[in-house]
Amino acid sequence: MKWWQWAFVALSLGFLFVPQTFGEDSSRASHQNEYQFPLSGFPATLDPAAAADVYSISVIQQIFDGLVQFDANLNVVPAIARSWQVSRDGLSYRFDLREGVRFHHGRPVEAEDFVYAFTRILDPEMKCNTASLFSRIEGAGEFREGKMSSVDGLKARGRHQLEIRLVEPYPPFLTILAMKSAKVVPREEVEGKGPRFGRFPVGTGPFECVEQHQESRIVLKANKDYFEGPPSLDGISYVVYPGVQSGQMIKDLREGRLENITVYRAEDGSDLQKQGYQLLKKSSLSLLFYGINCARKPLDDPRVRRALSLAIPRSAAVALMKRHVEARGLIPPGMPGYNPSQRPSDGDPAKAKTLLREAGYPDGEGMRPLRFWSYSQSDLAQRELAVLKESLEAVGIRVEIHFEPDWKSFEKVLEEGRFDLFRFAIYSDIPDPEDSVLALFPSDSPYNFFSYENSEFDRLMEQAKGEINVVRRAGLFRQMEQIILDDCPIVPILHYVYEGAFQPYVRGVELNALGSQYIPMKKVWLEK
Repeated sequence: MKWWQWAFVALSLGFLFVPQTFGEDSSRASHQNEYQFPLSGFPATLDPAAAADVYSISVIQQIFDGLVQFDANLNVVPAIARSWQVSRDGLSYRFDLREGVRFHHGRPVEAEDFVYAFTRILDPEMKCNTASLFSRIEGAGEFREGKMSSVDGLKARGRHQLEIRLVEPYPPFLTILAMKSAKVVPREEVEGKGPRFGRFPVGTGPFECVEQHQESRIVLKANKDYFEGPPSLDGISYVVYPGVQSGQMIKDLREGRLENITVYRAEDGSDLQKQGYQLLKKSSLSLLFYGINCARKPLDDPRVRRALSLAIPRSAAVALMKRHVEARGLIPPGMPGYNPSQRPSDGDPAKAKTLLREAGYPDGEGMRPLRFWSYSQSDLAQRELAVLKESLEAVGIRVEIHFEPDWKSFEKVLEEGRFDLFRFAIYSDIPDPEDSVLALFPSDSPYNFFSYENSEFDRLMEQAKGEINVVRRAGLFRQMEQIILDDCPIVPILHYVYEGAFQPYVRGVELNALGSQYIPMKKVWLEK
């Protein structure tokens, strides 16, 4: 999934470091062909099976490869697998691997490496956030329960052929094999390094990790033996700006310390374009929302949660950001189950007050102040949350805004339930709601920070997992979406349109709807 900015929105990150100015080592003079790429948080891990946050995914995409990958239109195309066949019943997948693909430490990749990588995803001790997506592989359940030491449905048929057998057809299975967790890893390096593998990763990708500096910078160098041919860039330097320091990033772009930035304010994008920077835009499969802690009073009462939702003017938040798309529901446009006829209420203080009165809090009387947490402390986020605070206080709901720009600390607040409300953004890893927005709400989801439970939602999710008819499957997604909209564990705000400003000399940037973390840097070059 996700995805996820778990800004999970988004998911696990870490360590506070505020870059101000950088030395000569990051200047254009010293690194003529090294790409300086900003991140708003430091990756928690570079282990594909353990990663969950968008910052980790951005780097992992450059270090590792899988069987298949996405193109610019999210079609599944070959990667290490040069071809594949799917049986007519949809239960058997056979992949023919390219010969001559090597890990960064020199060993050739074989089919058995994928057997190991996928088995590792299913290992309960790994706690991989996408393990459920591989649960349809034959023998996965027995392996996870400790009844078997291997997964029957994963077989190496020689050195360069892999067979995967499912217990039931699963339409999005190929797309799952293109996501971040389905990358191949060398067993000897993973088991030899243990937890340190996430800090010293070894993959097959176009770039390999060579340095990490004080939780502030990650340096990759080009893999000159890459099976698709060496990348044009000599390397990539990921520079961390915790808490989304948009002003500092713009300054560093203008001074030549960065090759690109994400543009958070439309007016900034317009100004940069006038100054000669390239401005690239792409709608993304994403959702910015406000999460609600359903386990804490008074938010355990669905009437109070609905009052919160009705009091918040979504259109005002969208107007602040200008270019993004107001969320009609949870599922973004372009995904199965998207319902264009959804018309959520946009700020209805009168109805909100009525619900509060019915819940025993007339005009908010007797209700304690609610603690709202945000990872982003950008100027735009602060303006957005000022509107939220004003709107809620207008119906009698007092709010205390707290910012935590250290991602790991922010995530800990969520994991420990020390919040009433939080601001989060999720970016999908595949174009399917089962592993994006709707993956947040099953009662056993590791990302159900809301403490939300609904047995009917869980039942429909299980039904959707086994549904091969695309129309019926989309209908199940819509039913699940409606349950969440009625119960209000979150308030959906908007779907992001990615807008990035790039230096005039940057070429070959390919964007898709999964966001900037999926830019294939192997296709990028710097025009002298």
